[in-house]
Amino acid sequence: MPKTAPKEESTELVSIQERIKQRLANVNKTTAVPGSKKISLKGSKFRIPDGATSEGPLNCVIVDYTNSNVWYEKEWKDGEVSPPDCFSIGKIIDELKPSASVEKPVNKDCISCPKNEYGSRGRGKECDNTVLLAILAEGFTDESEVYTIQIKPKGLKDWGAYVRTLKQSGMDPVQVVTSISFDPTVSYPKLKYRALGENLHLDLVSQFMPAADSLLQNS
Repeated sequence: MPKTAPKEESTELVSIQERIKQRLANVNKTTAVPGSKKISLKGSKFRIPDGATSEGPLNCVIVDYTNSNVWYEKEWKDGEVSPPDCFSIGKIIDELKPSASVEKPVNKDCISCPKNEYGSRGRGKECDNTVLLAILAEGFTDESEVYTIQIKPKGLKDWGAYVRTLKQSGMDPVQVVTSISFDPTVSYPKLKYRALGENLHLDLVSQFMPAADSLLQNS
């Protein structure tokens, strides 16, 4: 029985495939870059600004991090986009003070501010103490984007414990791949951290540090 000749690919299909290649190659030129670089944690899901959503874990490299205090005169409501009435950003907790852009600072510094004292709001603080992380996806490339994640007050203990544990091994977060997941024992978005192993592309991280610094200072 004679063999059937292989069916040639239609010129129409070849044309479509070529167009797809061209579109993919020009995505960065034909679409706008998302304005925000902040990963939302709403509903205990990681929501990337490009539209991707995941329940985690999120495996990443933490390029850098900083502390931030945020205070609203009126009670802040979820979804609000209004800027805080007073805020600070900096590496050293005891040296934090209101940003120069704050019109009416509550106090000259954060360490002695009455809004930053336990008991100023119930058993907690009126001023929210947070940490901002600047991260890269685990398999980052030269074209990867740096994103930020905000750690809320109730998650600071776990973050501090993670960083201090790494320090005991002489490691900084940027030297490892970190798995970030949600704590399943609570009803609100609380993050947990676990080191997966060494960051084998540490030498490539330096090119992203200026972007990370800018995001942390302006988030």
